[in-house]
Amino acid sequence: MVWLRRILAIASLGVTVWVVVTAIHAFRVTPDQIRVVKYDEYTAKTVDFVLGDTERFLQVGVIVLGGLWTLGVIDKDRRIGWIDKPELIMFILASLLLVASFYLDQRLSRIVKQVYWDVGKLSDSNSPREIADFVDSPYINLHYQVLVRCFYSGLVVSALAALSIARLRKSP
Repeated sequence: MVWLRRILAIASLGVTVWVVVTAIHAFRVTPDQIRVVKYDEYTAKTVDFVLGDTERFLQVGVIVLGGLWTLGVIDKDRRIGWIDKPELIMFILASLLLVASFYLDQRLSRIVKQVYWDVGKLSDSNSPREIADFVDSPYINLHYQVLVRCFYSGLVVSALAALSIARLRKSP
């Protein structure tokens, strides 16, 4: 089963490289543009949905990362050793992808807070209220899409690592 463990490690590395390359490219080509729209109850609900999604990603990501660490580090029977190179690679990549999604969640939350502040400060009391367009703003969509890509890629790599640690690797 060594060959299958190596294939899973290579696939995990490929997924991680894909995420990093596409994220770097997206950050380079996406304009720092946030559009505003007139405030109504539907736009406010959109903000709630976006922030609710990111909160769920964070909660599930913490659970998955904790499970991965429990399986690969804490469990004495299945603990990853230095000789388990494929599992070590997958473990590190899964951890990095999930931690990157946590960072992007925090960054997106900061951007949302700053946008709310800026729009509120720039609004004229005589004009209709405006809010950031969370559906069509390139800068906000960029952060959200990269967060989602890191999260789901982290889930996939975590699943591959857990499979390899629990089923494919010989017990120490």
